[in-house]
Amino acid sequence: MIKAVLFDLDGTLLDWASSLKAFLAEQHRRFAERIGSADMETWRSRFLALDQNGHVHKSVVYKALLSEFGGDPEAGGELLKDYRLGSSGYARLSWHGADADSAAPQGIEARNRHKWR
Repeated sequence: MIKAVLFDLDGTLLDWASSLKAFLAEQHRRFAERIGSADMETWRSRFLALDQNGHVHKSVVYKALLSEFGGDPEAGGELLKDYRLGSSGYARLSWHGADADSAAPQGIEARNRHKWR
């Protein structure tokens, strides 16, 4: 039985921008031979600009990146599959700018102490 559903519309719970940046750096390293002439910072910056905060489908973003930087056009599908399978592994919790590993349990503990709903 589902007891709660959480929506994170503004990055309060999940620091999506940092998570995506970390994933893209690793993806660039793994696919460097196929993505063209862009260094990691340029690749990542351009991805984020084309992505428009998640409003543009990643297949469109990867196709544009590969075209712009002279990458292997066949790599687009592999990059998209890699994104779908791997990006969630880079998810980072937000806890008012604190380290999520130490702050999240403290926040949950505080919530329990105060019986916040």
